Amino acid sequence: MELTFGTVLVGIGIEGVPDDVHVVCLSRLARESHRKEIDIVMQMQDAKKLLLTEDNFIKLLTWLADEIMAGRKKLPFKPERPARIQPSQTLIIAPKTTIKPVVQVFRPKSD
Repeated sequence: MELTFGTVLVGIGIEGVPDDVHVVCLSRLARESHRKEIDIVMQMQDAKKLLLTEDNFIKLLTWLADEIMAGRKKLPFKPERPARIQPSQTLIIAPKTTIKPVVQVFRPKSD
């Protein structure tokens, strides 16, 4: 029996948000290539792909929505410094990348 899910991350490629956002099924990729998940992660990071957990992706989108609404950012958004997942599999955000805590979720006004 083949497992369909396991470790799943969100990948943001060099074209940024929203044009280059993908679901990355690390467990499936590792099984198919007979490699460790961390090896796949390191290869993707070397290819300049930003990898985020679901929670960090939601925080990034919430922060980005706030920045766009304030006129400080625009789409497409290309993160300046990629986050790196170290061999310990802990998500580390580079010092210049700040994701403020989720305070309010952006919801368009309805008429």
